[in-house]
Amino acid sequence: MEITYLFTSDQGDVPVDQETLQRPFLLRPFEKHPFFTLGDFFRAVGDFFIQNMDRDRTDVPGESRGRPAGSGEIDSLLIRYEKYGSLYQMASVEVLAGGDRAKYAVSAALAPEAKTVLDDEFELLKGLNRRYRLPYLPQVYFKDDVGIEKEGMADSFVMSLSEWFEGFHEWHFTGEPESRQVMVIWDQEKGYRHASPHESLEIIRQASKILTLYYDTETYHQIFPWHHGAGDFVVRPRKDGIDVRLVTARGYEPIVSSVDGEQIDPMTAIGYFFLNMTIKMRLDKAEGMGEPVWAPGFILRAVTEGFLEAVRTKAAKGRDEYHAGSVESLIKILKELSEKNIQSRIHALTLSYKQHDPVDYEVIQRHSEDHAREVHRAIQDSL
Repeated sequence: MEITYLFTSDQGDVPVDQETLQRPFLLRPFEKHPFFTLGDFFRAVGDFFIQNMDRDRTDVPGESRGRPAGSGEIDSLLIRYEKYGSLYQMASVEVLAGGDRAKYAVSAALAPEAKTVLDDEFELLKGLNRRYRLPYLPQVYFKDDVGIEKEGMADSFVMSLSEWFEGFHEWHFTGEPESRQVMVIWDQEKGYRHASPHESLEIIRQASKILTLYYDTETYHQIFPWHHGAGDFVVRPRKDGIDVRLVTARGYEPIVSSVDGEQIDPMTAIGYFFLNMTIKMRLDKAEGMGEPVWAPGFILRAVTEGFLEAVRTKAAKGRDEYHAGSVESLIKILKELSEKNIQSRIHALTLSYKQHDPVDYEVIQRHSEDHAREVHRAIQDSL
């Protein structure tokens, strides 16, 4: 079996030579692991994949067979270092076996906190996929510990294998002033490009729809936290439109279940869910990791339309899926919200950001009055 190591770039695959493999493994920019090399990481990804392929993993689909080939059937592996994030290192494994091809994502956690998050995320994705049976989150297949020992020192990764969204790319708002902001699709195959106005609105509409489809109207559980700055939503342009997927679910819990100690009803809760989504859809980071970005207000109509489309879809499934009263009543309540009502509710929502996302909190505070006015306008125009 031939194994090739590569870096992913917007210029295509970059081969990794032996000299590069000897470089220290970076935990994050400018922070080296005490003894891991880049080669250790690549080899760990390969070991993780091959050892688990040799088990009876019938729950792992391939491109054209019931599961990927066992290691004895594999002709070659292409292991790509895709990116590093705040918690995980991301890689991909492409399998070539007997003319078949399959590609998978590998998440690798090293720090204790990251390992705990990866464990929880793996189980959450399994549960959400089992419950909702929607195509928007990746399927997860298996998870394992991969230990490395060198010269009396030892450390280990926790790695998980999941579905690779083929042809999908990260995107971000530019860090320019709001009036000139555009969305940039980080196309790793054809090069970075500006999204058209129609594509930008469609991405936000579909992202809002996806989050709402996974919202539990009975328990108020929702996928949270998520952030554009982390590249959580990815896109795949096509000739007649664009597809959007959500690459992960880090948590699933009610963000608001009571206000001032009073339990809120399902209709009020879904209203808070919607308002929080209007905030989060505007928050990004320049280049994914830079200064905070507050996206332009014109996207709020797309947020509203995506939300309403998903609500109608859930309501059509009846009590198994929807517990927030009639769609018409929900629309009526939202349309009756004044700018002052919206601003007070946004204030209640954003108090939680003060501790957990202080940078985002400052951005929201600076824009809250204008945001309330723009949300009010979007509701009136869209509903």
